Amino acid sequence: MEAARILNQLGIVYRSQEYFVESYFAHVAALDELTSVIEQDDFSVQFQKARTRYLMGKRKKDSAARVAIDQIVDPSNFLPRPLAVRGIGRRDYFGDFDRRSHHLNVAIELLSDLRQQSQENTSCEFLIGCCFRESGDTDRALETFQNLVEKHPDNPHFRFELIETFRTVGDPRQDRRGERFPEEDEVKNQLLALEHADWLVQRFPNAPRYGLAPMHVLHRLGHTFQMPQ
Repeated sequence: MEAARILNQLGIVYRSQEYFVESYFAHVAALDELTSVIEQDDFSVQFQKARTRYLMGKRKKDSAARVAIDQIVDPSNFLPRPLAVRGIGRRDYFGDFDRRSHHLNVAIELLSDLRQQSQENTSCEFLIGCCFRESGDTDRALETFQNLVEKHPDNPHFRFELIETFRTVGDPRQDRRGERFPEEDEVKNQLLALEHADWLVQRFPNAPRYGLAPMHVLHRLGHTFQMPQ
């Protein structure tokens, strides 16, 4: 169990350095560790499985970074060090929507079962909200994060993720349903996000991540007016 947590954290570190192949297979190795745990029905094991699937299904922001699929054999061969990315037969593991959707759907299914076991577990609620957003289901993502903020108004992390979700609503690059919101609704959503962003800045003036939130919302608001109707 602890090995799986460490491997997932390793995958996050690899991802932050744009070693996306290593990141993906660190999570694959974490999933292998979890399937070998005897107490498969344990809440913490199931939650860690869901978290692993979520990490495997996350979007990769850098669309230029791709991997050579024919060079991937055994994750243990390259987990300790970066894998050279070259050759042909390239495929983007974090950009393959079918592959990502599968992982996210499995995570949502696992978390839905866990929610029934512990309806007040904020970790489950938070993670399933992230899964909804990654899968393009912005309606359920917004509902989840808004409920979390209402129940825990002083938690900055929940509020920040609500802002991030507001920023994706109506954006065809993020909202995979392909729907376009009327401009009035888009502006309303971004203004709500701006209110939450201002709250974060006032409460946590020395947190760089929160300090940038208003700028990101304003940038998205400007993009809304530039998009064709």
